[in-house]
Amino acid sequence: MAKRKASAKWFEEGDSHGAASKFGQLLGEAFADAVYRFIGRYLREHYPAYSLLEPAEGKKLVQLAMLGGTSRQMDSVIVPRNSTDPVALFKSKWLKDGRHHNDKGAWILQLKEIRRKHPTVRGAVANLGGFWNESARLMFEREG
Repeated sequence: MAKRKASAKWFEEGDSHGAASKFGQLLGEAFADAVYRFIGRYLREHYPAYSLLEPAEGKKLVQLAMLGGTSRQMDSVIVPRNSTDPVALFKSKWLKDGRHHNDKGAWILQLKEIRRKHPTVRGAVANLGGFWNESARLMFEREG
């Protein structure tokens, strides 16, 4: 039986997740972009000795091996000007559902591993917006 085509496509052809998922992705990108611009502007005004790398540069600089063999790239990395030594890591994500926190925010629980590879890192922040449930809150509280 042939699939029935929707009369109005709000998502790209071949998008297996549908319009709602595409909307969530667009919302997440807008959220991350707004936070990224704010952090960059704040650093320029209050801490001009530091800069926020462009996401493509940050991804090349800091990678984190996660449990299970996956790898996370830290796309928001703060460095001193004229240096590639990371001093802070920042991740901003919009959570589309209750399971998404493991994928997007769990890396912050492995900050010790990051510090072994990059001893100049002084801290990390995960700015997670969107859907939250009780199990996500408990996970972060238990891990400190």
